Amino acid sequence: MVFTLKLPRKLLVCTLAALAAGCATTPRLSTSRCDPFCSEIAACAKASDLEIDQELLCKIARCETGDRCRAAIDSPNRHYRGPFQYSRQTWRTQCGPIFRRKHLASCTGYTSMHDLCCATTCAAEMVAHGGRGNWPVCGR
Repeated sequence: MVFTLKLPRKLLVCTLAALAAGCATTPRLSTSRCDPFCSEIAACAKASDLEIDQELLCKIARCETGDRCRAAIDSPNRHYRGPFQYSRQTWRTQCGPIFRRKHLASCTGYTSMHDLCCATTCAAEMVAHGGRGNWPVCGR
């Protein structure tokens, strides 16, 4: 039995590109379902004291989670974790110094990749300093 799935070309290209990049697919679902997720991202980003586009952070996290809008999510191969799909190396080398500088010792462990505020704090710093390229598909 063969099933054919008809998708708009733009969505299909984005989905295939997202899969190739190792992140979740990027379907667009109802915004209201993700409002609490995005509100928490906005609050955490605001607490970082950076001039950062909170909607961009929400867009990245929604894209990286495949619009599932959950902090505790991993890629199928478990190489990427959390709402911004960090690798352990990125968490250690890029996020670790941010947490030490901000005295956020509770964010340094790998389990904190699933903490929405810890993950957002790191993402906000990365984006504020030109690091949208850390999300080659979702950071566009």
